[in-house]
Amino acid sequence: KLFTMWDRNSYGVDTLTFFAGISPLASVMDVDTKLKFAIEVFDHEKSGRISRISLIRILQAINVTASYFGDKVLVPRQIVAIVDDLFDGENRLEDDDAIQYEGKVDKMVGHPFVVEFSNGLGSSRYGNVQ
Repeated sequence: KLFTMWDRNSYGVDTLTFFAGISPLASVMDVDTKLKFAIEVFDHEKSGRISRISLIRILQAINVTASYFGDKVLVPRQIVAIVDDLFDGENRLEDDDAIQYEGKVDKMVGHPFVVEFSNGLGSSRYGNVQ
């Protein structure tokens, strides 16, 4: 059912995004470990870096998976704010707006919106996200 929910238009599902989105389900560890694992799943080339758009996709995927289980979720602007705050002041790599993610997950875990989400206090329910 989860895969079917992801395939809303019957066009198929982006495998990396799907696995990053469900990766928190594979662990009972803390939020830090789950987020790092989701990013590492998405970083299949093991470059150690992540672009802004890729991190947004990962967080959106985790959000969609949480919504499937009826959890409160973040609205899109909150996800963008998390990523913007993480990338603010970071040195970019090359021309692709990517940063090294090692050591950055701790900063992301402490973000107020991530704390809100991980404590089940998201601001919206699936179907009400604007």
